[in-house]
Amino acid sequence: MDLKNKIKSILKKQEECKRELTHNTHTCDRSKTTNWSLYIALFLTASIYVVRGQDVQIPPKMTSTFNNEYYYPRHTRLTDATINCKAKNGQIKYEWKKNGAVVRNSQYVTVDELTGNLKFTRMMNEDYGTYQCFATNDQGTSLSKPFKVKESRMSSFPTSGVQEVRCKQFEHCVVQCREKRKCTPDSQCRLEWKLGQGTKTNVEISKRVGVDGNGDLHFLWSDTNDWTGQQYRCGVLQEQMKMLVLGSVTELKIDSASTVPDPELEPILRFKENGKAMYGGKGVLRCMFSGFPSPGVEWISPDNLIIKNTPGKYEISDFGRVLTILQAEPNYEGNYFCKGKGKGKTESGPQRVFLNVTSAPILVGDNQMRDIMVHVGKDAMFHCNASSLPGESPPSLPKWKKNGVDLVIDGGKYIVSENSRVLTVTDVQTPSDTGAYQCMSENSEGVLLKEAILKVMGILR
Repeated sequence: MDLKNKIKSILKKQEECKRELTHNTHTCDRSKTTNWSLYIALFLTASIYVVRGQDVQIPPKMTSTFNNEYYYPRHTRLTDATINCKAKNGQIKYEWKKNGAVVRNSQYVTVDELTGNLKFTRMMNEDYGTYQCFATNDQGTSLSKPFKVKESRMSSFPTSGVQEVRCKQFEHCVVQCREKRKCTPDSQCRLEWKLGQGTKTNVEISKRVGVDGNGDLHFLWSDTNDWTGQQYRCGVLQEQMKMLVLGSVTELKIDSASTVPDPELEPILRFKENGKAMYGGKGVLRCMFSGFPSPGVEWISPDNLIIKNTPGKYEISDFGRVLTILQAEPNYEGNYFCKGKGKGKTESGPQRVFLNVTSAPILVGDNQMRDIMVHVGKDAMFHCNASSLPGESPPSLPKWKKNGVDLVIDGGKYIVSENSRVLTVTDVQTPSDTGAYQCMSENSEGVLLKEAILKVMGILR
């Protein structure tokens, strides 16, 4: 008699003993049932080992996360241009594809099929495109979301003459950065203002002197010392390329004032800028006020609370002129307000700026794209309820893949329902239906790729 049937026999004897004890009969041989719990424990342990034995070999699961975009300069030697791809579960072979074609080792591009590393040592025109990593073992294939490799760029300013700007002492003065050139990506580009010839002397940024989101230089009140006889030059620094390009040149003249202005005058808004944040990322809002003396800036949240520096949520910088919202969540979206705070109780009216929190499609609801184990002959069901954040364009209907290959939905083996948000794999068999299943959806902000493992289990005997 096998262990399973032995336990059934013991449990039957145990029930008989209980009935005899209930009726005050004592013919039951308790010695035969004293170890029934031990037998059950042994049976459960054996069952677990059987399941684990079958579960050792399962499809890969991607563990690496990837940016939506990577930027590298063209025709430049690269020392740190490696994109790592890692997956778990068994012995894995890696493959990379660009624009749907397998990436082969070449003079400047190498793929390590054992480590998953994609390495660029020099970027050529043909190396830019959409990349995706595939991780394969004997049970299936896991894949990364597609992402783009783009060119870091820095264009030159056009040649232009010197422009004169004349301002009055104690009043607001702005020096424009004219015909500013394109620089990508934004995260690697910084606008700087230089004083005089060369690139060594920076214009000092202070509570009185600031740069707005367009790159224009503001004197929130002008001082006669702002004119030193040297020209002001704006420039753009591309940090990845270590390149500074200087552009428009301005001569600044400051006319002396006959009187000092009333310090009780209300601050005047000179610049404000809305912000955009990806879900979980950073969003930046800007406000700049002029006045004498230089006003401060107070920020107010959508729920009408004064904002202070808050680790993990708010960061105020640039002498109060910049509010950075950290780790943005959908409920952070809304109207924020800034006020210029002058001397004493003097302040400006509240100025509204808007933070838009956006995202690629996200999964909403329970049991979304979860790994499942199903016995032979049963149906397996995957849920992919892709949704956009409120106010965003709706996502595309999910597309389904198995091991990175588009599924043929014919109403037989594979059935989709609820507007393609549910995939049913019917009458699962081993090993043919075991694998990694993926759903993909996209909106204007990006691509969602989620995958789940289906492990088909044999019938325990």
